[in-house]
Amino acid sequence: MSVTLPRLGTKARFLLIGYGLCLLVWMSLEDNSLIPVIILGTGLSVISTIYTLLDNIPHDAVPLPRFLILVVFTSTAIGGFAPLAIALLMFFKTSWHAHAFPDYPPALMLAMLSRLPAWTLAGFLVGCALAIFTVLRQSPSYSDL
Repeated sequence: MSVTLPRLGTKARFLLIGYGLCLLVWMSLEDNSLIPVIILGTGLSVISTIYTLLDNIPHDAVPLPRFLILVVFTSTAIGGFAPLAIALLMFFKTSWHAHAFPDYPPALMLAMLSRLPAWTLAGFLVGCALAIFTVLRQSPSYSDL
């Protein structure tokens, strides 16, 4: 059993442009809540990891065991990169606005970076769950017997 990975097309480029526009709108707002920065940072992690993966991997048929390892590795990378991307966005917004009182204080950025092991583990566990669901989806159904 093998899986063919999709190619990046114009839809992926429109997704990147849309994400960039959302990021520019968020950067210009005077907002210091955590929810938008967490969503945008996680989105940056997902988009950049998957875009890099699909852009640099051959698009031949990938055997199922290799595909499952790729899914677990990719989701672990997404989980590990998300706190870094969130802290980076916090830093850029704070430096862009340059107020006397920063939008996101350094202690908050360090607190987000301290969550890196937990988010990496969460990404690994999500990847394992996706791999298990993929295997279960590929296995024959025994309810028809």
